[in-house]
This record gives sequence, C-alpha cells and structure tokens, in this order.
Amino acid sequence: MARTNTGVPAVQLTGVSKSYGSHEALRQIDAVINQGEIFGLVGRNGAGKTTLMKLILGLSQPTSGTISINGSVGGAALNRERKSIGYLVGQSFFGSLNAVDNLKYFSKLKGVSGGRKEIQRVLHLVGLESVKTPLKGYSMGMKQRFGIANALLGGPRLIILDEPINGLDPQGIAEMRDLFKYLNEQEGITIIISSHLLSELALTATSFGVIHDGRMVVELTHSQLEHQTKAQRLEVVTNDNVRAAQLLRERFNVAVALEDGTIILNDASTADASAGAAAASAPGVPSAVPPERVAAALLNSGFDLTELHTRRQSLEDFYFSITGGEPNA
Repeated sequence: MARTNTGVPAVQLTGVSKSYGSHEALRQIDAVINQGEIFGLVGRNGAGKTTLMKLILGLSQPTSGTISINGSVGGAALNRERKSIGYLVGQSFFGSLNAVDNLKYFSKLKGVSGGRKEIQRVLHLVGLESVKTPLKGYSMGMKQRFGIANALLGGPRLIILDEPINGLDPQGIAEMRDLFKYLNEQEGITIIISSHLLSELALTATSFGVIHDGRMVVELTHSQLEHQTKAQRLEVVTNDNVRAAQLLRERFNVAVALEDGTIILNDASTADASAGAAAASAPGVPSAVPPERVAAALLNSGFDLTELHTRRQSLEDFYFSITGGEPNA
C-alpha cells in the first residue's frame, strides 16, 4: 500500500505541559511527527512517555499548549482525528475469550465495519489468524501482538504503541521489529512507539524524541543518531584537568567537558544543528583536533600527560550524555 503524505505533520505538539497538582509531568513539549515515520519516543520509566501518549489520544487534557493531529487543532475536528488513531496503551482484553471474540467486542465498541473479514485481516497481519485458544493462555509476545491487532482495526493511518516490546524475549522483540517495519513500509502506517531501550528503537525507528524528566531534550533523525554514535571523542587525562581543559577550550575552540576525571574534547561546530542544542553540546560529536596537536599543546604548556586516546560513542553513551543518568534505566 502506498504511503500517503500530505505534507502536514501527523502529530505536532507545541508548548505542551501537563501538571497533576504541584507535580509537572510534562514541561513545554515541542515535537513534530511526520507522516510515514516510525517515531521512537525514548525515555526511562517515569519520564513522561505514557502521559504524552494519553494527551495525544485525548485520554487526558494538557494543562497548557496545543496538540495538532493531521492539521486539526482543538474542538470537534481534533476529536474526529483522534477517533481514527489505533493504539496500544496497556493491555485490555477478556482472558476467557479467544482473539476473534475479543475483536468482535472491540469492533462494536469502536464502530468498525467489516465484520469477520476485518478481524481476520488484522489477525493475519500480526500472525494470530490460526490461534483459537483463549487469550489467558497467550504468551507475553502473543498478547502484545493481539494488542496491535486491536489497534489496527478499521485501518488507521496512525497507531500509537506504548512499550510494545516490554517484557519480550529476544525472539519476540525481533518479531515485533519486523512487524513494525512491515506495517510502516507496506501498509503505509505512521507509528509512534515508546520504549526505554534506545538500542532497540535504533533498529526500527526513522526518527526519535528523547524525553527526560518531562522535557523533550532532543529530536533527531536516524541519520543524525548514526552521526552521533559514529563519533570519535578524544579523552585526555593530565596532572591538572581543570586548567588543561581551559587551555584546550581556548586554544582549539572546541567543546570541552570534564567527566569522571577525564577531559572530553568535541568540536561542537560540526554537530548537525537540526539535531537540537542538547545533541550538539553532548559529548560524542567528532573532534576535529588531531590528538598529536592536543598532546603538543599540553606538553608545551608544562602539563603532565598521563592518558590520551579516542573512543567511539555508543548508543548508551549518547543517551547518557543528554539525560545525565544511567542509560536504559
């Protein structure tokens, strides 16, 4: 099925905040999710991912800011767009019924036409068309597949999946990854997937938003993420790291950070600005300064150089650098 793209974002968030009393769950979220994307919403547990998804779906209302879906903002038009979104947020089904009977109920609840033919279509998409047993006997992966089948009822062009790979074994995760790619590439469906595993979403998503403590700290494309993780950062240790860092910053006009007793050199000017200020300033942007020039500058200025080496930044390093915490927590 050809992918449809009108040029209008599937979802656009502008200054979206959500408070529960004195607790700010989301703070000034700005994000653009284009049609035809697999958008990976990445953040540790409690970062605000589920809250954000509920706001998009209209299951909760923002304290401030605007939400646009397919260009519709507010009122009846926005509600109509929301009704056309498929979603998996938590598991909701009748354990004593099989998949067909569950989907008959949800089809009536959603007002989806097509009857048994539509039910068989979505079960075929997720590989459950031949399973007749009640859902209470399903594995975790099968239950997640059923939840996605439910989300696909009625042929939505946008689906939202909250932690769909959570609790799956490696084979189940790989199967889900193939399913997402199929739905996106062959069925033309825009997908928003949340996870605390950047390393897994990096194998599936075409763009990313990293949310931390209720803030969207960076948005970037898959190619921008690859740029970050192909970076070679220069790590230096001297007898006086504070003064040495200042010297290198002034001498070479590069971004310099102190991290666990190590000087980290990066050339912030080479970062892709569209990846956001957080990514541009994070450790891991390729250093344009040759290691031998750094060594010469330090030794000629009287510093004792004890370590100097380059290291490629991993996905976990990148996640850590923009959130300031342990990755995949």
